[in-house]
Amino acid sequence: RVCVCVSQQKTATTNQTKQTASGETIVHGGGLEVVAGGIDVNAGGIHVSSGGMQINSGGLTASDGGITASNSAGLGLTVTEGGASITNTASNATSLDVSATSADFINTVASVQGQATDSTGYNLLEALHNGVTKFSVRGDGNTHIESTSLSSTTSEGALVVEGGVGIGENLNVDGDITGENLTS
Repeated sequence: RVCVCVSQQKTATTNQTKQTASGETIVHGGGLEVVAGGIDVNAGGIHVSSGGMQINSGGLTASDGGITASNSAGLGLTVTEGGASITNTASNATSLDVSATSADFINTVASVQGQATDSTGYNLLEALHNGVTKFSVRGDGNTHIESTSLSSTTSEGALVVEGGVGIGENLNVDGDITGENLTS
C-alpha cells in the first residue's frame, strides 16, 4: 500500500505516487486505502474515469444536490438488494417523476414486475393516503379502487373514463344504471 503525505513545498516522486508543488497527489499504482478518518472533499468533487465506485458499507448519502445517473448506454441506476425509498418533506414538490423524453420513444415508461408463485398474495401497485389503501393492483391484475364517491354525471365518481369501456366478462352493478342511449 502507499502512504500519501501531502507536501506543498516541493515535488516528490516515487514509483507509485507523485506529489506536485500545488499539493496534488497522483497515484500511479497500488491504489489508495484510508484505514481511518475518511476522506473530506471540500471542492472539486470526486471524478471516476473508469472502474466505477464501490461502497461496501455505510451507504451513500447526498445531503444537497441529489444524485444524477447519466449513461449513454441507458443503464441509469440499479438497486440489486434492499429496494429504494423516496421521502419528500417539501409541501409542493413531486416525489417521483418518470419521463421518457425522446420524440422517437417506443418502449415502456414504467415497468413493475413481480415473480411470486402466488400472484394473489401481493400487490404490484398500492396507493395510500394517511396509511389507508385507496388504489391497488394485485399480482394477478385484480384492481381495487377504495372510494365511496357517488356518481350522478359522467364526470364524477370513483372511476371516470373519458372514452369507452370494453368489458370481457360480467358487469355487476349495485345501484342505478343511467344512460342516454341504453340498448340490449
